[in-house]
Amino acid sequence: MISPWFLSCALVALNTTGIVPILVPLEMVQIEGNPGHVGLVMATIGAGMLTSPLWASLAARFSCYRLLMCLASAGVGVALFGFDHCDQLWQWIFFAFLTGCCVAATFTLANIVLVSVYPEDADDRISWLQTLVTVGTVVGLAVAGAVEHLPFGAGVWAGAITSGLAACLTWWVPSRIVPPPPKPKAPGDPDWSRPLGVLLILWFLSNAGVSGYTAYYPLVMQGEFRVDPATASYVLAAACAVSTPIFAVAGRWARSLGHARLMIASLAGRMVALGTLSVLSYQEFPGRESIALGLFAVITLLWPLISVSATLLASDLAISKSRGLGYFDGAAALAHLAGPVAAGFLANAFGYESVIVLAASCIAISLLTSPLIYRR
Repeated sequence: MISPWFLSCALVALNTTGIVPILVPLEMVQIEGNPGHVGLVMATIGAGMLTSPLWASLAARFSCYRLLMCLASAGVGVALFGFDHCDQLWQWIFFAFLTGCCVAATFTLANIVLVSVYPEDADDRISWLQTLVTVGTVVGLAVAGAVEHLPFGAGVWAGAITSGLAACLTWWVPSRIVPPPPKPKAPGDPDWSRPLGVLLILWFLSNAGVSGYTAYYPLVMQGEFRVDPATASYVLAAACAVSTPIFAVAGRWARSLGHARLMIASLAGRMVALGTLSVLSYQEFPGRESIALGLFAVITLLWPLISVSATLLASDLAISKSRGLGYFDGAAALAHLAGPVAAGFLANAFGYESVIVLAASCIAISLLTSPLIYRR
């Protein structure tokens, strides 16, 4: 079930979802002094992730999955090296966009490889891939917490070195991949699956608010709940570590409960946790910071169920799996673009507590579309 190239994806996650989200916002606030710029730069990562359909199309047309994944892994290292030399906003934006492109290429192509080469057990392989990706995130968060008090370059250089190793590990990606043919259609059927379109709307909304919150996570926890960045990073790492085994069983749970049902139930749980956290941000009492960290841990623990079930549901609903998964990742990328921008505006205007309200509200709105998915 586990291939050596899974480790390449894990190392990319170590840098892009572990080191970058913690160290880059802290460094930017220290240099720029403007929370809105943090949202702009983190949103630019989402803009880069919008290129997911492009990488899927290029890889399918030229059969260059291995090459593109190798270049994406190396590109993360280039971006991290660049972050250490940024002193102007446009430079932060440029390397953030490069980071987003590399994330898009790595994980979109990885999912396509799995559903194309191993269609009979793609559920389990996707679960194992996301398990290792989460392990990479945990290690990255631990590294970020450990070097948070050191110069910024210590963390990003450690990530740049591991990116080189990730590029080498892509050698084990299958060299020839033939995506499965599109599902047969009756004459007059549209190329676009209506249930897939509903899922993309839900996926965008549910990710937009949370991506805005996670972009400001160390700043929200410090500003609203008086949790220092190192502690926030370690707690997030611990939550990701605990969630790791859940990826391994999420595929089986999705099969037994139904992909849509598991996704919707897990999103509802996230909405409740975020709603409680938003109420808590307006309260003052001893021990509030511990409750806040616990609620964020719950939000993190639900991610494996949401991620695996939604990916499998997108594969089910897509007429063409390659294009469908490209659109699916593109919707998430658009969310990662819009969410931090909206969160930055709200943080400047109303304070960090409004960022949490945004996350809870977006999931609530997304769940209103869920009944349409069942009308397949």
